[in-house]
Amino acid sequence: MYKLKDRTLWDIRPKASMSWGWRKLLQLREIVKPFLWKQVGNGLQTSLWYDTWCDQSPLSNYLSPRMIAREGYNLRMCVADVIEDGAWVWPQAWLLKAPNLANIPVPLLIDREDQMRWRDGSGNMHVFSVKHAWEALRPRNMEVPWYRIVWFSHCIPRNAFTLWLIMRRSLKTQDKLRPWDVGPNTNLASLRCPLCDTQRDSHEHLFFKCSFSSKVWLLIQNLAGMDNVHPILEDIMSWFIPIAAKRTFDSIVGKLLFAAAAYHIWIERNNRLFKNARRSP
Repeated sequence: MYKLKDRTLWDIRPKASMSWGWRKLLQLREIVKPFLWKQVGNGLQTSLWYDTWCDQSPLSNYLSPRMIAREGYNLRMCVADVIEDGAWVWPQAWLLKAPNLANIPVPLLIDREDQMRWRDGSGNMHVFSVKHAWEALRPRNMEVPWYRIVWFSHCIPRNAFTLWLIMRRSLKTQDKLRPWDVGPNTNLASLRCPLCDTQRDSHEHLFFKCSFSSKVWLLIQNLAGMDNVHPILEDIMSWFIPIAAKRTFDSIVGKLLFAAAAYHIWIERNNRLFKNARRSP
């Protein structure tokens, strides 16, 4: 009533006078448009020009508003308006301009309202759900061998999230300051690991080559049967990967300890750096 005013969502152009939230929603249209399909029933609720209801949609890509108006039609037409006795009634001028209109299969109009459907990448129609949208839109990458070390049914979310950042080398450690364009007056050479004060911290140093964090690892590694695993991130990952999918004591408790140790070492590092608070290993 207030935003669309009897128009379709797809033909509204963003304007500077629109609210920030409404403009952001309009900007998302191109992302979701390939997946939002109208399943034609009686053809009265599906925009002929702007909705996605056939493989050639939207038809507004082929014909300009001027060409549509020249033949006595308008932009509020629905699919049913150009079907008579089970056949298309395209004006000849439209067919000359866009011959592929003749190749669109004629929908069988039935006594049922048109329905919005989510069409996945395989062409299957579903009732919309967040699950279907997430599977279609989420970014994908190559599967990494360590994902079961981080994500499993017993994981503690805040610990797992920190460990995920560690695995991706995404924590804001001191060795990453230069690429972030810190001020030219910042003396990076003076930075030291807040835990051991011997060198600049990094993922490899903090987990667990630092003298402080290596003591933490030595204190807990025997609790999960990892007495012979060196306090080096790559060695710990190599030990876990073959058993990460198993539901054994060594696997589950070991992964919990690993993630918790990494999480609390990162917290201790930040507390020392920003709050001047210190705890023992």
